[in-house]
Order: sequence, then C-alpha cells, then structure tokens
Amino acid sequence: MPGRQPLPVASPEDVAVLVAALARPGADTRVLADHFSLLAGTHPEWLRPHQEHVIAALLEPFDVGFDDLCVLLAGAPDRCVELLARRLRDRWHFRDAWALAAIGTDAALAAVAADVRAGTAREEYETLGVEVPAHGPARHRFTARRRAARLRPVARHEDLAAERHPVGLRVEDVAALPVPRPADVPRRHAARARPRVRRRLAHPVVV
Repeated sequence: MPGRQPLPVASPEDVAVLVAALARPGADTRVLADHFSLLAGTHPEWLRPHQEHVIAALLEPFDVGFDDLCVLLAGAPDRCVELLARRLRDRWHFRDAWALAAIGTDAALAAVAADVRAGTAREEYETLGVEVPAHGPARHRFTARRRAARLRPVARHEDLAAERHPVGLRVEDVAALPVPRPADVPRRHAARARPRVRRRLAHPVVV
C-alpha cells in the first residue's frame, strides 16, 4: 500500500482487494488488520466468501485480534475445521488454535475440546475465554455478537446475583472448575509474539 494510504472498505469488491493484499510480500499487516477490524464492526458477511482461503493460506498475515476473528471467521465450513485440527496435530500454533476457537460451530468446539484433551494448550484457550469441561465440546464464555449495555446501580449484592447474566457462564459453573497445576499445562506454543488479546470474559452487567 504505497504511502500507507487507507484502502476503502465499502463493498464486497473492496474486501476482495484487502484479502489479495494479505498475500503480497512486504504487506503492512498492522494497517490491513485495522481495515479488517473495521470490517468486523460493519459488514463481516463480506468476508464469508474468503473464509476458506484466509484459513488455508493467509492466517499468518491475517494479524487481527481474537475478538475480531470471532466475528470474521464465525461459521466457517467444516472443511476449515478439519484443516485446522490437522495442522494443530502436526505442529501446534496459536494462530490455528485461535481460528478454530473463533469459528464457533459445533464441529469447531468439539475439535477445540479434542485439542485440549490431547494435552495441549488449555491455558491458551482459557485466556481467550473458551472453556473445556470434563466432557463434551468446548464452550465460549462470551458472545461474538456486538452488544451495547446500559448500566444501572444495584443496591444489594443479592439483587445483582438474582439478575440473569447476559453473557457467559454461571458463577457456580466457573467456581466448580478444577484449577490446573502448572505440570498439567504443557507449553508447546510457537515462539512468535501474539497479537494483543482483548479479554472477552463477561463481567456481571445488568442490561
């Protein structure tokens, strides 16, 4: 992108140009990430025709945060899940794990659980806000939907506890989870620095 000029993100055709830019040698991935973040907040459906190509060949330069991944890669086909699961078995890398967790389908969450139960990276997924119970598929402890919340004061803790939590798991479910020992959390992560993780664990908010 000569002179770091912003590219338009105003049509599906513009998104195709952005995806093509990811593959160019020397592409400024941070600038492109800003464009994809804008896309996540406006028209994430425009990336849907490119999901498979991005997951198969462009995850390395697709340098967006996990919160945007959850919007941009949501519902990707099971072919993508199978590819990511295979890559994680062959050589674990956080970008593949993030993409798998972000897809969020039943097949993807089952694959995340299988990855963790194989002895890999429970801590990585939990940092993202993805819980893996003793049995069954993984679960997101957040919603990928963009929401606005209106705060109102609550006089008593009992009143707050009685409110329906808009996102996430019940407090008693989280409290019942076993605390892993350091020896139970193998670290086979790639050495490359990760993009900043914006924590998606929901706080008790009354809406």
